[in-house]
Amino acid sequence: MLVSVAQAFSVNNWVRKFVDRHRGSLSKRACKALADKRAGQQVFDGVVDFCTELKDFLTHYSFPNHAVLNFDETRLVQNGDKLVLRRIEAANKERTNVRSTRNQTVASLLTFVAADGSVLLSVYILKGRFRDNGEATMDFTMEHAPRVTRGTWPRYYVWNDTGYLDAGTFKAVLTKCAEVFHAAMSALLLGDQLVAHRRADIVEFAIGLDLFLFFLAKNTSHVTQPLDEAPFATLQADKVRRNEVAIMDGMLTNTSSRDALLMAAYEAERRAFSRPIIIADFRRRGLWLFDADLMKSNVRANLGWVNSGETAADAARHAATMVIQAAQDRIDQSQARYKNSKPVVQRGVVHSPFLLLAQHEEMEAAASKEAAAKVDRREEREQKK
Repeated sequence: MLVSVAQAFSVNNWVRKFVDRHRGSLSKRACKALADKRAGQQVFDGVVDFCTELKDFLTHYSFPNHAVLNFDETRLVQNGDKLVLRRIEAANKERTNVRSTRNQTVASLLTFVAADGSVLLSVYILKGRFRDNGEATMDFTMEHAPRVTRGTWPRYYVWNDTGYLDAGTFKAVLTKCAEVFHAAMSALLLGDQLVAHRRADIVEFAIGLDLFLFFLAKNTSHVTQPLDEAPFATLQADKVRRNEVAIMDGMLTNTSSRDALLMAAYEAERRAFSRPIIIADFRRRGLWLFDADLMKSNVRANLGWVNSGETAADAARHAATMVIQAAQDRIDQSQARYKNSKPVVQRGVVHSPFLLLAQHEEMEAAASKEAAAKVDRREEREQKK
């Protein structure tokens, strides 16, 4: 957002003054064009329906700040970074091999944060290979229990076949959530539209635990959900930095870095889910204290429906939207001018582009003819059966 604002308003060098004057209204986030299904009128209509339903629900129930929880999972994955150092050693050597965790998926982190800034619990969901009796022997690194303070919370671990949150795992997590909450009142749990969250048996099971599940509008959790803003962004950035440092230290000291990413996540988690960050995110998203107008305004701004000139912050958002839209238009125009082909070429031979395209079209025609022949043969076999 700030980069786009700087590009749009670099004239007269007033960006710094603008940022200092409106720092409370600005946030640092990654901006990119969204898919059509996430940037249309139906998205905003879903937010309107969500606000109407939640407002009606809150006329019958009331919740204190610590009983309003946002839960979401994020993947702990190391990829796309600049660390490319690699050391290869024979397996039979006594020295420990250093293993990089680039492009490696370790776990899913499911976190429950409350509107008062506290963290109820966090759950690491890991992948395991289970025997027929449903048991598996796992080898992983667990952090020593930190000293109990106001800034600590219980951490739990779950293993399943995929490492992703599924219905059975979510039921077990809800049971643990109700056990940790242990208050003589109900709790409101706000989550996204994941299938494992919205199953009828899951919702009924949660109500039996005095937990009300409420789901944010489809394709808007990146805008309306507090966890998707600063907490997860801080977690991912800090995790990458700590992981790369741990891998480099392992190479320099000849020690194993097998669980570097998991250990980096432990440290980054404690820093990312701080009370000021969580409280500010709930307020900026308009989720709690519930502000339907603010939530709709945030969605309209992210969809590019802000009228330029209303306020300084709105003008900045509008300018950033115009920059992103212009970039998308240029990409669409360049893609229309170029054609991808897949010809067969020879080394050291100069090929004409017309012949390459003609060869590509012949290959596509042959592939289409073969596909049609396969369909005919399949139908013939079915008729014989």
